Amino acid sequence: MKYLKLWSAAVLIVIMFLAADILLAPTAGEELRTRHVQFEKVGLSNYILVDDNPSFTTPLLIHKPWEIWLEPGTYYWQSSGLSETRNFTIASIVGITVNTTHNQTTIKNTGNVAAQINTLTGAFVLDWGKKTTIETTGEVLAQQHD
Repeated sequence: MKYLKLWSAAVLIVIMFLAADILLAPTAGEELRTRHVQFEKVGLSNYILVDDNPSFTTPLLIHKPWEIWLEPGTYYWQSSGLSETRNFTIASIVGITVNTTHNQTTIKNTGNVAAQINTLTGAFVLDWGKKTTIETTGEVLAQQHD
């Protein structure tokens, strides 16, 4: 009977080990500068849960290749198997490139949020990843658009 209990405990430990996942990336508390998130884990579970609430009230289910585009903010993630819960933050980045030739200015939003663009001739919102050309030269200012 003593060996049966030890054998049962050993089998239970092996089953728990096989069901557990090891989360690799993003690391706990990591700040990302891109909206594209690539998750990495080791284990047998089929998907990853991601939520902006640590209680996982409305989780997104991410299947292989375990990647997703998310808005800036703080998120929590765990595997569908046994794993720890980790958090990461996608930082809001405002960035633009400006190229001026003769009387035209091309502005590209290189950040990860919409930018409020102010020029001598007016103002407009430029979504992330987009570019536009305007018929003016001079100072260009950008700030995060809410």
